[in-house]
Amino acid sequence: MQKIIFIPNTLDCLENIIEEISLDTLEFLEYDFISIDEKKSYVRNKIRRLSNLEDHFSFCAYSENKIIAFVSILKDSFDSEIFGIDIYKVNYISIFEKSIDQWESIVFEIMKHLHEIISIKKRNSYFLIGLNTNTQRNPLLMNLLINSGFYYVQTLLTYKMLKNEYPSLTFNVNEEVTIREAKNSDVDDLMNLASKSFKYSRFHLDPFLNNEKANILLATSVKNSVMNKFVDIMYVSEFREKIVGYYSAKKRFIKEFNLTFGEAVISAVDENYRGKGIFKALNKSLIQWFYENTDFAEMGTYIVNLPVHKTWSNNGLSIVRGIHQLAHYVPY
Repeated sequence: MQKIIFIPNTLDCLENIIEEISLDTLEFLEYDFISIDEKKSYVRNKIRRLSNLEDHFSFCAYSENKIIAFVSILKDSFDSEIFGIDIYKVNYISIFEKSIDQWESIVFEIMKHLHEIISIKKRNSYFLIGLNTNTQRNPLLMNLLINSGFYYVQTLLTYKMLKNEYPSLTFNVNEEVTIREAKNSDVDDLMNLASKSFKYSRFHLDPFLNNEKANILLATSVKNSVMNKFVDIMYVSEFREKIVGYYSAKKRFIKEFNLTFGEAVISAVDENYRGKGIFKALNKSLIQWFYENTDFAEMGTYIVNLPVHKTWSNNGLSIVRGIHQLAHYVPY
């Protein structure tokens, strides 16, 4: 392969990306009721939206005047402020080269170019990427990224619910648990709950991130969710008049699909009240909210969180994908 040249993402580059992108790497690839053209349109418009954001940067890799890769990265300002390092999400790392024998050198050059970009900032940096287990070549990409400095954090399993599936779902809840929408007056209790209830967040599972700062981030997030409406719904659970859990979600209309998509955001249960059906009751209310407000929805948890998997499986929900999460810490 001749020398790889990197150029910032442009509209010309964008059209090359859409032309070369593999059908099995398109977002929402698992849903047959969404057409390929709709999925391509979604990716095209998402890349355009990301390109207009201040903390976003992206680049295309060319060899012999042909596009061979595309990388899109967005800085998470909120997470960065809490942890005191620059935290980035890798939205896309797409390799279009057909010969997999060339992938190792392509990934090496991408990582070299990425380090050159962030070295100018003179700050510790942290990158997170999720690789869809339904994509045929992602196992190869995962191994190459690990060889280039990324490390495995955890695997997130995502379940789906289509609107027409709701009547067939099964729920078994503890009648002693009361579910209601969160109020501003709940914030102190919810922040306290958030700061000490997590074991399976991606922050706590990552050895390079500080757990105390992770607790601060999760507590601040729940405050923003209630006070500043960062989510569309947050349910709290009460057991004998004590707040013992919460679960939140958001929805968005995807114009390319003409459908409303729901996402579960985060849940927590007081460790002293686990095993009493707290999450089951919250889950029932949230899934009903999805049914009433969305066309399809997804909810995810880490593979080690067996009680939640058991709840969703018993509901009759099905797994739509797994996401291997990798991270890369670059000290300055």
